[in-house]
Amino acid sequence: MYFLVDFENVRSGGLQGVDYLEKSDYLTIFFSDSARKCENRYLEEIEKSCCNFDTCKLQHVGKNGLDFYIATRVGEFYGAGHKDRIAIISKDKGYKAVRDYWNVRLPSNHRIIISPSIERSLIASNDNSDRVSRLKNKLAGVDIDVFQAGYEERVKFQEHLRQILGETDFANRMPEIQDLMETGKTPKIIYLNSLHRFGKKQGLELYNRIKPVLYQKIMQV
Repeated sequence: MYFLVDFENVRSGGLQGVDYLEKSDYLTIFFSDSARKCENRYLEEIEKSCCNFDTCKLQHVGKNGLDFYIATRVGEFYGAGHKDRIAIISKDKGYKAVRDYWNVRLPSNHRIIISPSIERSLIASNDNSDRVSRLKNKLAGVDIDVFQAGYEERVKFQEHLRQILGETDFANRMPEIQDLMETGKTPKIIYLNSLHRFGKKQGLELYNRIKPVLYQKIMQV
């Protein structure tokens, strides 16, 4: 996708979702002297993504100047033969005219998206990609009571695991071991993954330590 950010309009908030950018994506930030500073956390994520990134600064102050820049870039992009879908990141309703123009000239699944942030534009794309699935899961509503109950259960589980691992070398790898136990669907899978990840000797020792917890969880289910 190609994300055109009207930074003067959305500021740093419009960049929410840059951690979901991929190497094949394009991103252009359109800014002016009145809006030239961006939160560093978003810039760091842009750099990590290795996407096709550039900026475009407004040369002369004027009403709707960046709007015209963005509209021009849309035509420039499609005129160069690109087929990627475009998302205009802005709260400005004036971009509907740009969208209306291109909607009759593009396939229905490539029509321009207007959204206040990158993450919202990805959701609006209705793409079946893994990143959109992960983002939808991240933004899904969760019952707070259910979350609290699960949180308390995880805290108890972590404390129990600390007691089991004690002063062993495994204690320094507790997050990894917890992930091993939570992602393994059966004790047998956890056993095999323990051997694979920690080697035969250490994997067997670890499994023997955590085995009582595994079977306790099975009895609770």
